[in-house]
Amino acid sequence: MKIRFIFLTLFALAFALNWEPYKGKYLVQQGYHENPFWESVQQSDKILYQNSKNIGQIVDKEDLKKIKNKNSDARVYNLESLIKAETAKLSNRKTFNANDDPATIDLQTFHNLSEIHAFINAAAKKHNSIASIFNIGKSFQKRDILGIKIGNPNLCKKSVLLHSLIHPREWITGATTVKMIYELLETNKYASLLDTIDFFIIPVFNVDGYEYTWTTDRFWRKSLSGPYENGAIGVDLNRNFDWNWSDPTNQDAPPSDETYSGPKAFSEIENQNLEKFVESFNSLFSYWDFHSCSGDFFFPNGVDKFPVYQKYLEAGNIFVNATSEVGKTNYKFCEPDSCIYKVTGDTMDYFFFKQNVTFSFATEIGKCSGDDFVVPESQIQSLTDEILAGFFAVINFLVTDN
Repeated sequence: MKIRFIFLTLFALAFALNWEPYKGKYLVQQGYHENPFWESVQQSDKILYQNSKNIGQIVDKEDLKKIKNKNSDARVYNLESLIKAETAKLSNRKTFNANDDPATIDLQTFHNLSEIHAFINAAAKKHNSIASIFNIGKSFQKRDILGIKIGNPNLCKKSVLLHSLIHPREWITGATTVKMIYELLETNKYASLLDTIDFFIIPVFNVDGYEYTWTTDRFWRKSLSGPYENGAIGVDLNRNFDWNWSDPTNQDAPPSDETYSGPKAFSEIENQNLEKFVESFNSLFSYWDFHSCSGDFFFPNGVDKFPVYQKYLEAGNIFVNATSEVGKTNYKFCEPDSCIYKVTGDTMDYFFFKQNVTFSFATEIGKCSGDDFVVPESQIQSLTDEILAGFFAVINFLVTDN
């Protein structure tokens, strides 16, 4: 009992600071049609999320008063309270340790970096005939970026590459890929796919940033490289790939901004590692990047000008139908520029246009709606179930139709 008390105390201390940047801060959600009300908000405040319907911005108490005076319908959430409540829940969770059976991992909670890496190592060891660990390289802070390859031995196979947590605050994406690994290895639901597909899954791409969200800043989005101008830290890894990187839209954000694209394309070691890893493939036919939380399923910007566009439309319909049969999120299939905002330097477009990957997708899991960005444990199962239903339905379609 004493040992458990000490462990829980240390666990709580490890979390002690991830809410501190949001002390006295509030999340205000308003519809896009109410944008004029945002003029009273300082530009230095963070936009936590935005989609086709809502925008959520972090403000202090003074700006909150200004907004509420102009828009009484704005939804307000106390961020410090949200994060502390999440921390309290996680302090009682079932953690995953290096010697645990991967079949016993708790899929209805979140796991930190060391646990996720322990899980994939244990899974590869247990299922060594069809699974193995790969390492694409070190992060800026010298952490390993690990992935797991899953597939039955066969020389003539197609490959699917996917990752989550390129934006480390989007914890539900990591929970999704962990569950995907579990279902591929610990159940027979998708056994037939393993004869034709090799899955290369990187559950935590931004390893430095993800660790940072557990210890220092729950809503951190970027890498931890730098410092840059005025001591700013980090680059948005999903704006740093060499596709339209020099677009003026991609250059507007200063180093202090959450979408800062870096001093040059592929300035970030994490992205350099991924590029080198991908160049070793000769059979990569599909790439997926998991995000949250706008409830969208994205295809590359401009793919409608290519013959393969019809296949994308079919895949989109299959994804939307499959997710709607399982969950409550009404997913929309579209390109980011028309669904949310103009995106450049991103992974999905880079893989389609530069790496010539035929089917490149990005998902936005769930719906951005106030405290839903800090996903309650009670929603993990439903959100992961619906997104995996869509993912595997599309993969099955692509394999059988191409």
